[in-house]
Formats: sequence, structure tokens, C-alpha cells
Amino acid sequence: MLVDYLIKAGGKKALNTVELGFGTNPMHKKLKGLIIHDEKILGSCHIAFGGFGEVVKCPVHEDIVIMKPTIFADGKKFIKDGQLIL
Repeated sequence: MLVDYLIKAGGKKALNTVELGFGTNPMHKKLKGLIIHDEKILGSCHIAFGGFGEVVKCPVHEDIVIMKPTIFADGKKFIKDGQLIL
């Protein structure tokens, strides 16, 4: 389980959410297994846990890519199935 792995690898600091990003590159369409590429796929989002440079020191940093997410902020849906809702 992800939570168990994070805690074992970096303690409670590893549960910090340190990134939330949205893929905006229309040239990136398929997963390649390379996080630097996959997190940019149009319609995806990625969340990273653990450390973030000098800001949040932690021995682990793990990115997770979600394809076609539905995302809410302030109780309002603004992305549905990877598409921005205007």
C-alpha cells in the first residue's frame, strides 16, 4: 500500500503533498513509464508526496499520475474526466 511504503521510506513527512500539477502538453498522449513525460500528458494530473528540494526535507519523493481525473476545488467541479469545465 502506498501509505505504508511512504511512511517506511520517509516517516510521516513522506505523507506531505508537495505537488499538484496538471498535464497541458497536447503532444504527449500516451503513458511511457517516464514520470517527467507522463505528468505532462494533456488531461492528466499528478500529485507528489514526500520531499520537495530544500522546502520540505524528506528522503522520499513519489509522483503519481492520474489519467482523466475529475477534480473539485471549493466544492465546485472544474475538471471532469480530464477536461476543463468552463
